[in-house]
Formats: sequence, C-alpha cells, structure tokens
Amino acid sequence: MVVYFVLVENGKIVRISDGLVRLLGVSKSELLGREASVLRGLLGAEQSGSTYFLGSGQEGAILEVERVELGSPESYVLLLFDPLLGVGAQVFEYAPEPILILFDGRVVYENRSSISLFGHLRGEGLDALFGDDCRLLDSQTSVEMGFRLKLKRKGLEGMPLSVLCHSVSREVRILYLRKQQRVEPDAEEKKDIIASLFEETREAVYVARGDGSFLHVNQAFLELFGTTMEEVKKANIKEGYFDEAEMERLRHILRRSDSVKDLEVRLRKRSGEPFQAAITVTVRRTPYGKVAFYEGIIRDITQRKRMEESLLQMAYYDALTGLPNRRLAMDRLNMGIASAKRNGRRLAVMLMDLDGFKLINDRFGHAMGDKLLREVGKRLKASLRQQDTVARIGGDEFLLFVLDVRERRDAEVAARKVLRAFDEPFIVEGIDMRITPSIGIALFPDDGGDPEMLVANADIAMYFVKEKGKNGYVFFSSLFDSREEPC
Repeated sequence: MVVYFVLVENGKIVRISDGLVRLLGVSKSELLGREASVLRGLLGAEQSGSTYFLGSGQEGAILEVERVELGSPESYVLLLFDPLLGVGAQVFEYAPEPILILFDGRVVYENRSSISLFGHLRGEGLDALFGDDCRLLDSQTSVEMGFRLKLKRKGLEGMPLSVLCHSVSREVRILYLRKQQRVEPDAEEKKDIIASLFEETREAVYVARGDGSFLHVNQAFLELFGTTMEEVKKANIKEGYFDEAEMERLRHILRRSDSVKDLEVRLRKRSGEPFQAAITVTVRRTPYGKVAFYEGIIRDITQRKRMEESLLQMAYYDALTGLPNRRLAMDRLNMGIASAKRNGRRLAVMLMDLDGFKLINDRFGHAMGDKLLREVGKRLKASLRQQDTVARIGGDEFLLFVLDVRERRDAEVAARKVLRAFDEPFIVEGIDMRITPSIGIALFPDDGGDPEMLVANADIAMYFVKEKGKNGYVFFSSLFDSREEPC
C-alpha cells in the first residue's frame, strides 16, 4: 500500500510527506526547493522498482518506490509502497480489477485493468468517470470509505461500481473499483481483496524464500508449469530454468539492482518442455541486507516470439527461396565492407541473372518457374562458403558476395564454382531444365566503396556478359580493356 510520496517539479522537490521526512531523519526545510538528485543519497534510488530499508528500530520500513512522470522527465511523483501486499506494486499492475492512484485529485497511476475498461485516465480528475458524483469522493475525510457509484464515462454510462477509497494522506488516495462488491467491506474482506489480486491475476506469480524454495504460487503458476501445489512445495526455483547460464545472468542482475523487469529467458515445464518467458523479479531483503524473499511474475511469450520470428523472416528473407532478400543482403554487405576495411582485404560482389528464365516460365508456367528458382538457390548456396552470402533480390536475379578476397584470382575461383553449379540440368517434377547464368563482378575497394556503387557496377558488368553471349562472368574493371572477353 502507498504510504509516502515526494513531488518533484522541474527537477526540484516541492512537496514531501511528513512520514517520509521522519523516516529520513531530516526536516522539510532541508529538502524543499532542492534538486531532486539529493534523493539518491537519502533513498538510495529514485527509479521505479527499487527496494530499500529506511529508518531504524520501530520507525524503520522496507519500501518499494514507483516513479510516475507528470508530463516530463523532470516532473514526477515518487510513490512508496508497503511490501506487505505480497508482491508489492507489481500486483497492482496485473490485478483483475481496476486500481487508480490519485495525487491532488488527478490520476497518476492506472493499472492494466483500468486502461482496458476505461481507456487512459492519467492526468484526469474523477469527474471523467463519475461526473458530479465525484464530489462524494472529494469530500472524504476518513482513512477508508466505500461508495456505490454509477459511471458517467461515454460508452459506460450507468454501469454500477463499488469504490473502496483509501486515503494515504491528504494528497494521495488509492481507489479500488469493483463490480458487485459490497459498499463497506469489513477488515477480513479487505484482506480477501488484496489476496485476490495475487490469486486471480492471469499471470503466473510466485514468492520464494532466499534459498529458492517456494513460499507460495498462484493458480496461474500451477497451470503454466503443469504442476501441483504439493509438487511446488518440494521444488526449488532453480529447477524451472532451462539454461543455467540464463539463471546466472538473472542472479548477476539481481545482485546489482534487486529487481528486473520483463527479462526474456527460457524456462522448463514439469514435463521438461521448454518455453519462452518474460520474468519480472523483485528481491526483498532484511534490514541487514540478507535476501528474505524473491517475488516474481512470469509471462509465457512463446507465441509472441514465434510471431516475431515469422515477421523477421518476412522482413529479411525471400518467401520463395528462403534466401536473404535485398534488405538483409545490403546490411550484410555493409558489414562485410567494414570488415574488409579493418583487415585490409577485398570483397567480391557478384550480380547474377538466369539466361532464358522467361522462356521456361512461358513454356512450363510460373509454378514450375518458382520451383526452378528454389533449386537454383540451393545450388548457389552449396557452391559458396558458409561465411559468404547468396540472396535473391527479385525475379531471377541473385546477389552473391564473397568475403576475405586477397586477390582477383580468389573471386574468379568463386565465379567458376558458380558456373559449374549449372553444368548439370535441374530436375523439376521429372523434367530436365537447362539454364545458365550471366555474372557481373565488382571488387571492393577497386570498383566502389559502398554497397550501392558495388551492386550498380556489378549490374553493368552482368549486362555486358548478356550482350556478349551469356553463360559467363566478367569483372567491372575489365570493361575498360578492349581485349577482355567474358569468361
């Protein structure tokens, strides 16, 4: 639960709660008007998600800070949470019911459920939700009070909500909004509300001891890992990691910052099946710095990662042949040029066109032509080294480049290998198809210093081959030697 706040405007502290001043052991006059950077020394951190021990003895408290910007990075509110919620402020974010935090009557925090139901409210007053009925909340004087109000927001008019309003201070209030909730829940029901945030969230949530044994997990955790509460009690959090190196990486991060948000790792279900997950973990420590608990939220992102991989494939690879497309080829060519510059080597760019491909398309149809292109791509890849690149950049045009070329002869060897790849006919659905390539070659740095220039000059050389009889190769630099003929 939020217990203290600091208001910063234009980089300076303008207001601070009395309780926080007492914990810090300073006076308000020592802080008001000063640069917000002074908070780093007093609080130990000011970014969201930090946890630290303030004060000592009975006045001490372990708190979690949440930073909420107010229009610019230099103006914000620091809201400090009591960790007794179980997983601190994270539970607010993933709660199944809307939760709002107000500062001076304006919404400064809205969880996911609130955004889903009402749309974005940050910066607005409660009249955006309840119209004139918001005066009931504005006139609240007790620490906690329940109300039954009807929504006035466009599209949601008349929807009844019960509102539990908790006043942390004169400035800060928390609103728990729920349908069909009794107006004034008793103390036990309030505990149930908080507990339901843990149990009912759709994300897998756990609390583990410092040694990694589980203290508690919610139902979503059991369903995600395909396990039972009895099995979890005997298990250790370390058993859920698929890769030990990733677990060590997480430990390293937590040793430095005590929290991590949406770190992507591979986890293991009880069946042994791996899956991609985004984990958010917070370390709770004792006043003496020892790890008391690990609190975590786990999201299964396997489907999202597959979609990302699919989109990446579409963006950078040719759908027909599976070869790199023009965009990826030019990116790799840029990197190849940079490497050649560092190592004092050359690089050969080959632009290749298939002779007579249009006749095959016209005779056998585009479907057969597409299958032929796939077979051509396979042979081209087999003719070059693994570190070289074969790309289809459109139609029957292929871009090849060979790295680590010491002299022109190395590029000639590669070009001859490509030509030999076409010596045997291609068998497509039982039909022998013979086709030959015309290849233009440009060398870096001799024929150009950037990808566009090299490809353009290789293109010029390729068309020279086509005009002189096809089925061969020529270097761009040779075009200026009247004695040179395509090989």
